[in-house]
Amino acid sequence: MLKRVDEAVYSTIEEAKAGKFSSGIKWFGLANKGVDYSVDQYNAKILTEPVRKRADELKADIIAGKITVPDYYNK
Repeated sequence: MLKRVDEAVYSTIEEAKAGKFSSGIKWFGLANKGVDYSVDQYNAKILTEPVRKRADELKADIIAGKITVPDYYNK
């Protein structure tokens, strides 16, 4: 799993440059490149093409709102 901290930092810098920075909690997820998966020599055998295809389908369904991911922070 990639926790795309680089995307969060870049977004914050862009907001600051545009004069639109606001403090507080910002949530990053699938739709705004906040998380993703990575394939390398250690997991390529289990993340086969069919598995990646299915993961991408599920990702698209989550982004489209067809699948609701539980929010454990607001329980």
